[in-house]
Amino acid sequence: MVSGFALVDELSDDERFDKMLGAGLISARALAGDGLFTSWTQEPNWRKAHNILLPNFGMRAIRDYFPIMTDIAMQLVQKWERLNPDEEIDVPAEMTRLTLDTIGLCGFGYRFNSFYREEPDPFVASMACCLGRAMQQQTRLPIGNRLRVREHRQFHEDTTYMNSVVDKIIAERKAGGNQPETKDL
Repeated sequence: MVSGFALVDELSDDERFDKMLGAGLISARALAGDGLFTSWTQEPNWRKAHNILLPNFGMRAIRDYFPIMTDIAMQLVQKWERLNPDEEIDVPAEMTRLTLDTIGLCGFGYRFNSFYREEPDPFVASMACCLGRAMQQQTRLPIGNRLRVREHRQFHEDTTYMNSVVDKIIAERKAGGNQPETKDL
């Protein structure tokens, strides 16, 4: 663990240091493919994703996302304000909703509206299931993973569904429809 700009800057020197994929990210490749987080540094898609995303995470871009982030955070606060004083709040679950809703809106102009529904958006539910399965695979022997036929089928269905949602968003944006209310990634 490091703190301070100088140390972080030094450790970010990709001439001297390489990216390491842990078991969880290797498992997630089945879901996410070989993108920025799930590819090895020497893979061509890592460089492509890095070059596309880097400008979108600079200071100016983050400033553009701030109103979106504030919007989602206010939804959470307003939800909590409507609760009775004796009602419990599942903070980890709420922070997950906050994170995913922020990513959906900042990244894709897509609203999951997690704070206005009892059940998660189908995309969020599919993603949570896939990520959970990817993490569970790390703790099992390879034979145990191969024997889970229903789990593999559900993983494939969830992945197919998520890809179809993303493909639809991309197609609508390319066609000029479904423009987000604010600038997004």
